[in-house]
Amino acid sequence: MEVFMKKIVVVLGLMFLVSLFLSPFTALAVTGETAQIGTPEVNEPSAGKAPSLTIEQEDKELGWEKPMKELTLSANYYLWSDNIFRGVNVSEYAGEGREQPVHQMDVSGEYKFTKVFGVGGKFFASWAVADNALWGNDRNIQELRYTPYLFADIEQIASRVMLGFNFFNYPNAPSGKNDDMEWYFQICHNDAWMWKALWPDNTKGVLNPFLFVAQNIDEAGGGMAALLGVNHPFDVPGIKYLTWNPQLSLAADHRLVGKLVADNPTTKMLFINYGMTLSYNIAKALKLPPAVGDITVSGNLYYSQAFADYIHDVLYGGLQVGWAW
Repeated sequence: MEVFMKKIVVVLGLMFLVSLFLSPFTALAVTGETAQIGTPEVNEPSAGKAPSLTIEQEDKELGWEKPMKELTLSANYYLWSDNIFRGVNVSEYAGEGREQPVHQMDVSGEYKFTKVFGVGGKFFASWAVADNALWGNDRNIQELRYTPYLFADIEQIASRVMLGFNFFNYPNAPSGKNDDMEWYFQICHNDAWMWKALWPDNTKGVLNPFLFVAQNIDEAGGGMAALLGVNHPFDVPGIKYLTWNPQLSLAADHRLVGKLVADNPTTKMLFINYGMTLSYNIAKALKLPPAVGDITVSGNLYYSQAFADYIHDVLYGGLQVGWAW
């Protein structure tokens, strides 16, 4: 199975690289359309999704155009059955019984200071009901994460490229083990050009491939993890502002997750994650003023199938309320 999965990774990786090298010759077909960025993993760093052209057009028709277009703000609240990070269930303990919920939130902002380059930052927090049982104390704040990053929207290859840094703080962890750091690289590609023969007028990504690579520079001593995935948001027919987004991602571990979880610094396929999100834009449905921004309510369902022997299969899901401006 592991050999088979490695072949899949090689094929997907080659397809991804070929598409990047070929896209400059067809990028005119998608000029002006940013790569649609899916969610690499539930709480991995992400710059968010490209704005909906339909919603932007509706706002203009209502006589409102966003000031300071270079600035993007967002905030999200999540309620999860489990906190799954890189295939590891970090919110469950032996004998837990009924699922104990996990509350998460993030606040992020981006500023694009040229047509190509910009800077962004995100603050992420996780509060788990079961975390006090995991550590034997009365605190439930599981994780605080601070993420500054740089990005570039490169029309010639129809992609967004990001370079960022994660600083993790785990308030409940033992002294000396409650901080961690990593840098990461991410590229998200708009593959609309590949499908022009089928949909000549389409400018939105079809598979929206992304590649995410992180290298730990603290506790795992240079270990790396990689995630390769696709996703495609569909407008649900007959229900305006309702979007369904199936997702698929494949992860590999090189001396990072195994080192931190089981003190087993090895190189293995980590997991494959199947997911779907159903989102409803209530701000547009309620005809709130465009200046309010987009307010969405989403349901998420994921299944993580483990390949490495130090993690396990897990089915998890949750609700999300998001705001973007």
